[in-house]
Amino acid sequence: MDIEQLKGTGPGGRVVEADIRAYLKERAAPASPPPPAVHLPSAPAGDHWQELTPIQRITGERTRESVVNAPQFALELSADATNLLWLRDALDARFTLEARARLSLTSLLVKLVAATLREHPRANAELVQNKLLLHDEVNIGVAVGAENGLYVPVVKAADHKNLPTIVAEVAAFQEKAQKGHFKAEDLAGGTFTISNLGMFGIERFAAIVNPPQSAILAVGAVIKIPVVLPNDVVGVQPRMNLTLTVDHRVMDGVQGARFLAALKEKIEKPYFLIDGRSQHATRT
Repeated sequence: MDIEQLKGTGPGGRVVEADIRAYLKERAAPASPPPPAVHLPSAPAGDHWQELTPIQRITGERTRESVVNAPQFALELSADATNLLWLRDALDARFTLEARARLSLTSLLVKLVAATLREHPRANAELVQNKLLLHDEVNIGVAVGAENGLYVPVVKAADHKNLPTIVAEVAAFQEKAQKGHFKAEDLAGGTFTISNLGMFGIERFAAIVNPPQSAILAVGAVIKIPVVLPNDVVGVQPRMNLTLTVDHRVMDGVQGARFLAALKEKIEKPYFLIDGRSQHATRT
């Protein structure tokens, strides 16, 4: 036998008797027959078959795994986006010059979600062998669509990065998605995901948890709707629908609701992002 083919399972990788027996048994076993060839039916006139791209196949496999293995439920609320839009417009010119990209709502949400995850670590966790692994790092995946599939690149340590840095990274993700030029490290290490389809006019939707993460936030378009204001006067207000999909094994409904309520408060009062010093600063 070829000693180089033996895999030792003893102390320090030592080859033991069981390793030799396993090797001999494997050599003696008949070779598995090749899988039968798949013959697709003939396409009707005018129709044609199209191969899935590798990223589309991986996305399909991961979403199927998520739905089958994780009991998921969704929580939804809407937030007043008035102050968030004001902040975006107030900072856009400076950040566009510094980050060489427009300040988007997605970039603002990355920073707001990162701050909320620090306060609610169960949303930044995963289930490993019936135990919770609470991540110290806050790494937020940003779902980015392209013609050849859906990518989820990751903003690493999002809670420690300033807005111009996040703006530049999200803009770079969008450019890489169109070319499909992501590196493996761009897509690895996410602990939470944001999927924003508001730019396509989608008002609300529920996303599928990106395993092994425990939650994903789906963001809809900002829509102006009539609302009853505190003084019982009906006014028009820009509202943003948020849907949090949760793995019930990691978070229950109360924990998910608390996370979503805390995020709503930050969206409606986002002024701490101006200087980063206080999460409770108010606009005068």
